[in-house]
Amino acid sequence: RASNTTTAALSSGAQQPEQARSELEKATEYWGKEYQKSPNALKPALAYAKNLKAMGQKEMALAVLQQASTMHANDRELASEYGRLALEAEQIALANKLLAIADDPLKPDWRVISARGTALAKLGKYGEAVPMFERARALEPNNASVLNNLAMALAANGQPDKAEELLRQALAQRGDDAKIKQNLAIVLGLQGRHDDAQQIGTQVAAMTGDEESVRANADVMRR
Repeated sequence: RASNTTTAALSSGAQQPEQARSELEKATEYWGKEYQKSPNALKPALAYAKNLKAMGQKEMALAVLQQASTMHANDRELASEYGRLALEAEQIALANKLLAIADDPLKPDWRVISARGTALAKLGKYGEAVPMFERARALEPNNASVLNNLAMALAANGQPDKAEELLRQALAQRGDDAKIKQNLAIVLGLQGRHDDAQQIGTQVAAMTGDEESVRANADVMRR
């Protein structure tokens, strides 16, 4: 029964939204009860946390993973879930530590590796972030998010020309992404190409309706 309930939650993408929500709620309730029965067991804690996260209850999921980590500190799957959620919660130092545990060189997971790069970048360690994003890119060469993150780490590390190339590749994959376009405007500005940057910024303003932010970013780039 547990397996079926979990599968319902994870395979709900093909269902109608209301039905998918109902199945997710059932799965969350089921694993919540299992977790209460065995709070020190790893499987119910992980399943409960994953379902809570899918429900949008990220603070509760974080608390469950934190408790589980006291008993299973070296489990890679737990460290992956806990580390990536801690990163979302801006608990950067904790995320960096957990993701290092989760990163299995024998079974590399691009999500973990990319998250490690993000944590390092948020800590200002751009030189260390770059090889992490390059590892993630080797596993997911056409992932727009990975390309974007690698580009911005390179830009922050003084290589805006390489960043531009990667951002244009990212836009080839996801051309309607305003964030990637805004980042392209930034790296063009870093190269002194302010007219090009402004042109891209105008496109972003049309996409987002936020002309004030675009103008502010353009002013920052000029300075």
